[in-house]
Amino acid sequence: MSWWPESPARTPLRDGAFTSRDGKLVTLALFAYAFLYLSRIDAHVYFYLKVHKVAPLRSLFDFISFLGAGETLLLFIFLFLALPMEIPRKKEVFTRSLLGLVTVGIVTSAIKILLGRPRPFLFSSGHYWPHGPTLMNGFFSTPSGHTTAAFALAFIFSRYFPKAKYPLLFWALMVAVSRVILFYHYPSDVLISMVIGYVIGKWAYQVKLPQKIEKYLEA
Repeated sequence: MSWWPESPARTPLRDGAFTSRDGKLVTLALFAYAFLYLSRIDAHVYFYLKVHKVAPLRSLFDFISFLGAGETLLLFIFLFLALPMEIPRKKEVFTRSLLGLVTVGIVTSAIKILLGRPRPFLFSSGHYWPHGPTLMNGFFSTPSGHTTAAFALAFIFSRYFPKAKYPLLFWALMVAVSRVILFYHYPSDVLISMVIGYVIGKWAYQVKLPQKIEKYLEA
C-alpha cells in the first residue's frame, strides 16, 4: 500500500468539457486586463513598488520566481516520474503535466511575440504601450510564462491530489506575486496569465490522449 494520498477517479472525458462559467471567467479576465492596462493602474502599481523598495526580500522573491520557471517545473515532473515509491496514476500525472507545460510554452510565446507589451522595467524609458510583433525579450510582458505554467500545473496536480489543492494554489499565487515584485510583469499580466493557466491545465487534464499513450498509461 502506498503512503501517498489516494486520488479520486478522474472525471470522464466528454465533449464540451469547458462550461459557460469558464467562458465568463475568461471574458471577465480579459475585461479586467484591459481596464488595468488602459486606465494605467498598472503604472501606478509600478511606481508604488519602485518607491517602497523590497530589496531585503528580493532573494526570497527570486527563489519563488525560480520555482515557477519552465525549466524548474519540467525538472520537477521528471523527478516526480522517477520517484521509486508507488504513487496512484503516476505516469498519467506526468504525461498530462508535460502536455500542459509544453502547451503553456507554445501559447505564451506566441502571445508575447504578437503582442509585444513592454516589461515594467522599461517603463522608466517611456515604454508602456504595445510594441507589436517582436522578438525582443524586453517586450514580453504579456502573458507571464511563470504564472501561466504554475497555475496550469497546480490545476493538474490538484485534480489528482485534492488534499494538496490549497498549498498548490498558494504556491502558484506566490509565483505570480514574485513576477510583479521583480518588475518582470504588471498585475494585469499575471491576472490574465492565471486564467490562461487554468484553461490550459483543465484542457491538459481532460483531453483524450492517443490510444497508444492511453495503453502506456494503463500498463
